[in-house]
Amino acid sequence: MIIEVPRTGERIDARLVEERFGPLCLKVGRCELIAYVLKPVLDVGWRIIHSTPDEQALLKLHGVDIASNASHL
Repeated sequence: MIIEVPRTGERIDARLVEERFGPLCLKVGRCELIAYVLKPVLDVGWRIIHSTPDEQALLKLHGVDIASNASHL
């Protein structure tokens, strides 16, 4: 998944993961630690630029409105 921070124009290459008892999260780089929780970063205006079909299915499953949070899927 590629996320864009509109304020800075930075793009982040992340992996969308589903936590066992928690929210959807983003892991960045090789690190297995969670870097961001998805909902709060989308709430502050970060945008999904690209996601795989599997990630899109996971987003839908969790009720994330893909159309309003993505600029180019």
